Amino acid sequence: MIDAYHEFSYPLEMMQHLVEALKPGGRIVLVEYRAEDPNVLIKELHKLA
Repeated sequence: MIDAYHEFSYPLEMMQHLVEALKPGGRIVLVEYRAEDPNVLIKELHKLA
């Protein structure tokens, strides 16, 4: 999600549909990668300080 969420034209509606598609008790978890962590091999643009 970290690489795609910012691309959604309608993020609220997209998340609502994702929640509807989950199994009962399912959940969506968004993980933020710390910019200070050199072990996370994603673009600096997608890391949060």
